[in-house]
Amino acid sequence: MNDFINDLAQWGCNVDTALERFDGDRELYLECLEIFNKDKNFSDLGQLLQAEKYGEAFNCAHALKGVTANLSLAPLLEVITSISEALKQGLYSKAEENYKVLLIKKQQYDKIVNP
Repeated sequence: MNDFINDLAQWGCNVDTALERFDGDRELYLECLEIFNKDKNFSDLGQLLQAEKYGEAFNCAHALKGVTANLSLAPLLEVITSISEALKQGLYSKAEENYKVLLIKKQQYDKIVNP
């Protein structure tokens, strides 16, 4: 896996905070990002929203929110938080609209980590 930490920082991630959380261990941070890249919650979230299984969709969004916060992936975290909050409040159409934005942000993220 390439060391794309600087690219993430330029995209808006607070990698300095993340690296502090990881005690400065860049390799560990990169390993955690690699694990995150395989997280099925992104696809599951979309499928659950489409199936109108909003409780389960909330669980996926909440899990993604925690992981993106720990990894300091701010551009993803912002949208995932809005989805999580919309689901929590029963604003399902808002959650679905925000999911479309999440897909765009996820594509941007993927271009950085999988050039």
